[in-house]
Amino acid sequence: MISRINTALFCVSVVALLGRSVHADPAPDPLYRLANPSTGDHLFTTSFDEVISAIENFGYQYEFVAAKCFTTSQAGTVPFFRLRHLADHFYTTSEQEAEIAVAANGFTREGTACYVYPSQVAGSCPIYRISFSVHHFYTQSFAEVLADFRTIAGVTFEGVAAYAPPAGTGCPQ
Repeated sequence: MISRINTALFCVSVVALLGRSVHADPAPDPLYRLANPSTGDHLFTTSFDEVISAIENFGYQYEFVAAKCFTTSQAGTVPFFRLRHLADHFYTTSEQEAEIAVAANGFTREGTACYVYPSQVAGSCPIYRISFSVHHFYTQSFAEVLADFRTIAGVTFEGVAAYAPPAGTGCPQ
């Protein structure tokens, strides 16, 4: 009995010294990026089943893992709302912006794509948002943003939509 109490006290002491819980935070999940060449839309999802469905039923093509994010709310994260209007998916962390997109621009809510950081934290990278014509586009690669400015007429840089862990090591260039 004394041995169990000593072991329990030792474990509590170690946890207190480390300053963290014995439960590890969950690892972020892949945020898959798909493109529909017929419509120009880009779809982002953490669901591999949705990836398969979008490819088989809606003409999307898989591109790559765009970033990582959380499928459940974690400390410091906020919902990354997903909305759709015709051939455009729109993502935002702002409830107010989502409401305006619905009321003024005809978007329909599709739920929460995942959970992301509203500001930069250690190990996160910006997710940039640009728009052109009737489409919104998201990427962690600023080089991709610059390439779109060079090749697509009427591109507007809308800023940073959110922050999330990168798909690989370090923020993409």
